[in-house]
Amino acid sequence: MEKSLIIKRLDDNIGWEQDLVIEYYEKVTKNVKHIKVGPSKENVKSIIININKIEYIEVPNYYDDTIYKIEKIKNQYDDKFIFNVEHKTNILKVKRFDTNEGWGQNLMVKIHYKNTLRFLFHIHQFLDLIHLYIPQIHNLP
Repeated sequence: MEKSLIIKRLDDNIGWEQDLVIEYYEKVTKNVKHIKVGPSKENVKSIIININKIEYIEVPNYYDDTIYKIEKIKNQYDDKFIFNVEHKTNILKVKRFDTNEGWGQNLMVKIHYKNTLRFLFHIHQFLDLIHLYIPQIHNLP
């Protein structure tokens, strides 16, 4: 479904030179998409977009789907991680996002299962990518 998106610069009557990108945030799913607008010689630019064809971006330190919600517990480190769950195997994948290195901190994450907090994991130092088994949750009280 194509829509017209109009972008207007409000602080001046001239265009902009930067490669403007708008962040589209879905309130319900908390997913994020980036809409590439680009520069403009005028202070108003109109583009045609199909929001369904724009890929979601990975949001550091946060994962949410219909079953799991995973969040990094804040600490003194600014490291950023990408979480992903393989539902067939209950494997949580964790990868460092801000650099192509491992980490030295004891990474701590909260895992919610269907909106109920079920696990707090402490993930120790790893070189790059880890796979962590999430126990079968239907056996929990």
